[in-house]
Amino acid sequence: MENLQRQYKRARGAMITNILAIIFGVLTLIVLSLLQLFVYKSVANQPKNTESTEANEQNTKILVASITVFILNLAFFGGAFAVFITNLVFTALAASSKLDEKARTFKVLLWVGFGLTFVMYIIGPVIALIGAVQLKLHIKELMKKTPSEPQEEVITTEK
Repeated sequence: MENLQRQYKRARGAMITNILAIIFGVLTLIVLSLLQLFVYKSVANQPKNTESTEANEQNTKILVASITVFILNLAFFGGAFAVFITNLVFTALAASSKLDEKARTFKVLLWVGFGLTFVMYIIGPVIALIGAVQLKLHIKELMKKTPSEPQEEVITTEK
């Protein structure tokens, strides 16, 4: 029973880190889109007459916004990297569990989803999340079927 509880915690950790990976993936894509928008806008606003102070001021503001969004993107990338490493640990721990054959499918989903994270930044964690949730539910079902260890009775004497 204790082993099942440990496996349950590992599957829950894999589930939580995959949710975080999805959130960081979406936020990173939004920030990258903003960065591209600012860069394209600054290129499109290049003045034909370089002596125009109004156009230069506008380009300076766009450049400052681009740099700010770029720094935000680096921060999100750092957070996503930390989540990625944590996700790797929990995925490896959850997938290394010694359970029955039914759990094998869920462990394969975990690894396939983790591997797809490199190629499809949001779809991979979604697949791994499905595997982690299914593994967690399966372990919970096994915990219900497995009888718990008998508890020692505490004998009290009344006077």
